[in-house]
Amino acid sequence: MPFENVIHPAFSPHSRPSKYPVAGAGTATVHDVLRGRLSRLLVGGPLESCIPTDAGGITATDVTVPTAGSGFYYLVRGRNACGTGTYGATSAGAPRISNVCP
Repeated sequence: MPFENVIHPAFSPHSRPSKYPVAGAGTATVHDVLRGRLSRLLVGGPLESCIPTDAGGITATDVTVPTAGSGFYYLVRGRNACGTGTYGATSAGAPRISNVCP
């Protein structure tokens, strides 16, 4: 099942289907949603939070409102019987690593 929404009360939901669906991955795919501050564009930094998803693992609701003049970034990775995905890579090709989400 593809990830469907990151919902923030101040903005419309952002949808992102799975880019690489895997046959045989089953229906137990869940998603980890990592939130960080735009002022600290550093994955693995001290100001990150893991936004919980619903029971189906397809919607995450973030109720935290950024302070005036600031904002958040969100990174999403999938987990299923095949393993855990990544948060992508930096422009230098190094993996983005965070231990905030399980």
